Amino acid sequence: MIYTIKPNSHYSSIIPKIVCKNYIKGTITFLNDVEYEITRQGDTNKIIGLSDNWHHHKDSIRIGWRYYKGKRQIMTIAYVNGKRSISYLCDFEVGKTYDFEVYIEKNFYFVFFGGLINQKIIKRHSTWNYPRLLLKPYFGGKETTNKEFKIKIDLK
Repeated sequence: MIYTIKPNSHYSSIIPKIVCKNYIKGTITFLNDVEYEITRQGDTNKIIGLSDNWHHHKDSIRIGWRYYKGKRQIMTIAYVNGKRSISYLCDFEVGKTYDFEVYIEKNFYFVFFGGLINQKIIKRHSTWNYPRLLLKPYFGGKETTNKEFKIKIDLK
């Protein structure tokens, strides 16, 4: 499916999808250039993830991206008991297709991007089991951009 974030918007879709599983995996391809200039250039945009509680700002795990200091970067975004952590995972290229996997296990979140070499393990606090929200592409932080972004995500 192709998700489009339109200029001056945050959302690619406002319709939530509920899933009853503890993992997502598939492929991600950025279909157009992701370079942009905003005041808060270090903010991380969201690609895909899973909620792990009644609200994704309480407990969740996501894959994100940003254009920062001339580099296209993949990041992990985790909320653990309301505390957000964002970590660099790897650089990426526009037009290239990457495999990804996100798992919620008993004590940890696992994120894999572009194979096993790019991975992150984050300690989990939540004991939530189901249902979960599939978290879709979102631009921001607080700012929007005047550009359109197209991201192809194929779930397996």
